[in-house]
Amino acid sequence: MSIQGTTMSVTLGILALIDWKRKCISRNELLFFAIVNIAGSMTSDISFGYRLAGGAVGLLVLGFSSISGEQLGKGDALVLLIYGITAGIKYVVTLMMGAFFLVCIFGSILLFSKKITKTSRVPFLPFLFITQLFLLF
Repeated sequence: MSIQGTTMSVTLGILALIDWKRKCISRNELLFFAIVNIAGSMTSDISFGYRLAGGAVGLLVLGFSSISGEQLGKGDALVLLIYGITAGIKYVVTLMMGAFFLVCIFGSILLFSKKITKTSRVPFLPFLFITQLFLLF
């Protein structure tokens, strides 16, 4: 596992625990995540174009978050933006799709078992973390 993969996994794991407990991420926590991951990505060989495209994906998700009334939280979107800038477009899109897939499965199970309703909020970062672990191993 690379330095970048390790720093991304550890910091995302910390944010996932916080998101699971509080269902929100503070600015300071996001700033810490950004600084650690940007520093960790300095050793990677990802091209500027891939990083720029990954950042664009993150900005699109951030825009969707604002337009949808935060159906996907701004903190979640900012984490994806940081991932896009540090890991590139291919990785952030793969990470997003895996996390959306897991959320759909988990949400469906909870919905059918009547543990949640259609309007319930499910934290997204734990699913990003699980997907991150799948992608690393």
